[in-house]
Amino acid sequence: MILCDLPPGTLLFRAHTPQWASRPTSGAGAATRGGRFNREGVEALYLSLD
Repeated sequence: MILCDLPPGTLLFRAHTPQWASRPTSGAGAATRGGRFNREGVEALYLSLD
């Protein structure tokens, strides 16, 4: 995994299912079954620059 600092105000995009629209920054959806880079029970946000 590559982590880096981004300048303040950087625009990031995220796709999520309507179920999580009320909590768009929670990462709870990824925690329910695990995701590409997180284990089940660990919240994670998957973001894109474009």
